[in-house]
Amino acid sequence: MCMGGGGGDGSGEMRRQEDERQERVRQSINKINEVFGGPVTATIPVTEKVLVNPGSPAVTRPQDPRQPGQQVVTPAVAPTYRDKQIGTTAGASKTVEGQFGNGYFDRIADAYKGFYQPQVDNQFKDAREQLQLAAARRGAADSSSAGESLADLYSQYEVEKAGVAGKAGDFVNQQRGALEDQRQQLVSLANTGVGSEQIANMAATRAQMMTKPPEFSPLGDLFQKATSVAANSRLAADAGYRPLRPLTFGGGSNKGGVTTVRG
Repeated sequence: MCMGGGGGDGSGEMRRQEDERQERVRQSINKINEVFGGPVTATIPVTEKVLVNPGSPAVTRPQDPRQPGQQVVTPAVAPTYRDKQIGTTAGASKTVEGQFGNGYFDRIADAYKGFYQPQVDNQFKDAREQLQLAAARRGAADSSSAGESLADLYSQYEVEKAGVAGKAGDFVNQQRGALEDQRQQLVSLANTGVGSEQIANMAATRAQMMTKPPEFSPLGDLFQKATSVAANSRLAADAGYRPLRPLTFGGGSNKGGVTTVRG
């Protein structure tokens, strides 16, 4: 077998095809990043000059054959060309925010807090009312134990409020991760040769799905432990239990059937 030499091995054509493939991938990734955010590289056309009119040289001829001294000069016409685009190349790059910038994630966090914080507030108000009513039933509204119960409730309330803010940040990070997963899936498709227009349509569809309002689940009973005492007090009252009046130590009489213990 005779092996050819020089440029006959097709390396130039292979290089041209690879350049075209990389340019298609670059354009597709631009479409992705325009939606999801990231670096977008400018597309610069590559052109070559194509001859339109070859032009003509200057021509000198007698104006009148009978008068040789008088001549007419036809000026030269320069050749004309036009630019023919034969491809594109990458230009300068800039990072764009896309549809999912900081404003988007701020709105996600606000939506999370706007859903859960009012539930925390309402549950706290209900729990506080239950504790106060339970203390009143026991005749201990001003007691130290009632004050301690309320203080514990307030402490838990502050913890729950901080928890909502922290979980809002966690939820935002989950959304960031989900968006990056979508972006990477599209980049993988672009690297397999999916065209830029198809990629653009897919990116728009996935972005529309990601911008739907998030769905949240209602909170459970946050202050159940704190209100269990109040619940037990109410059950006891419904069963006819009445708190005993305290024994009186020292002199004097006790009315209402309370035994007096004298010292």
